[in-house]
Amino acid sequence: MYAPNRRLERRQDVIEQLQHHYVVNKVVDLSGWEEQQQYLEGTGVLVIDHQAQLAYVEASKRADIEPLKDFFSQQQLTQLLFNAKDSNGIDVYHTNVLMCITPMY
Repeated sequence: MYAPNRRLERRQDVIEQLQHHYVVNKVVDLSGWEEQQQYLEGTGVLVIDHQAQLAYVEASKRADIEPLKDFFSQQQLTQLLFNAKDSNGIDVYHTNVLMCITPMY
């Protein structure tokens, strides 16, 4: 996580509880990248189209290139990396602030 205080939210007991209640096929831990001051905050920086095996990522300090490459190689997803700014020219730092993937009916 980019923000040090958010790193405290990472808890093994939560992962274990999810594994107890759901089928978890894979846990991807990219926290080792923090030692190199590189980050990939999965909660908001990725918008994944599972059907198309494509992930949209707005480039920001919360989505560094090397952890992205690591994640995408492990998940076998294609990344679509782009830049976005708000009307004041400030970078948008979470992709899910500006887009989502929904099913078509």
